Formats: sequence, structure tokens, C-alpha cells
Amino acid sequence: MSPFKVTALEFVASFALTRHRVPILEGFLEFRRRIHELGITCGVHWIDASFVEMKHAIRAPRDVNVVTFFFRLASLPDRRAWEAAINSHPDVFEHGQLHGR
Repeated sequence: MSPFKVTALEFVASFALTRHRVPILEGFLEFRRRIHELGITCGVHWIDASFVEMKHAIRAPRDVNVVTFFFRLASLPDRRAWEAAINSHPDVFEHGQLHGR
């Protein structure tokens, strides 16, 4: 696994190769839109698994694995406020809610 710094546009342009991949990438972009709406604009995504490793494989990918690291919002400096904000958006932050979209 090698880190590559790319923009979201570059990532989508590189991997939107088939009709099976486009909805997966749309879901990824929707996730990015949602976290930006919440004010999370500084961070890094690690993207891995067959979606990026087997770009030209015969079997179409079913999902993309993403780990997102971001900074706590300055407007939520204490832990309780931060946890409350995260817990109030399970559709964005809980794996079970995101998987399969």
C-alpha cells in the first residue's frame, strides 16, 4: 500500500472505469459532501482494497474501503460535545449505516 496524494476529482477520474464503479464513487462523493456539511473540511482519506488494487480485474468491486482521519472541529473543543455531535449523525459516522449505500 503506497500513499498517493490526489484530489477527489483525480481519484474519481482514475477509477470511474465501468458502470459498476460509478455508483460506488457517487457514494464516496456523497460521504465527502456530508462531512463537509458538518464542517469537517480538514483531513485525509485512506482508500484501499480491491477497488484500487484490482482496477482492471474481471470481477466488479462491490464497495470501496475508506478510513477517514479528520481534525476535531474548533467549535466542539470538549469531548462530550464532540461525541454528541458524532452520535447525532450515525448516517455519516457509523460503518453499518454507510456500508451498502
